[in-house]
Amino acid sequence: MAADNVHAMRHADGNGALVRSINARFNFQAGPVFRTDASGLYDIYLASFTDPDIRRQHSCACCRTFIERFGGLATVGDDGVLVSAI
Repeated sequence: MAADNVHAMRHADGNGALVRSINARFNFQAGPVFRTDASGLYDIYLASFTDPDIRRQHSCACCRTFIERFGGLATVGDDGVLVSAI
């Protein structure tokens, strides 16, 4: 599936604001992006939703795959601290 089709589907699903936010943050990065060995990110992601209905909406293979694939990407800030790329 073409990337523009994927983005169109995300917007149709009501995730347009999320997609725009991730794109803006990722495109703002000035330096190289590194893969970290961060683990447990999907569980942390789900725990951030206090509303059980919202948490259930994000308990899907799509969200899990995205977090596991891209959640560990980071850049190094000017102060030497790792910063999430997304």
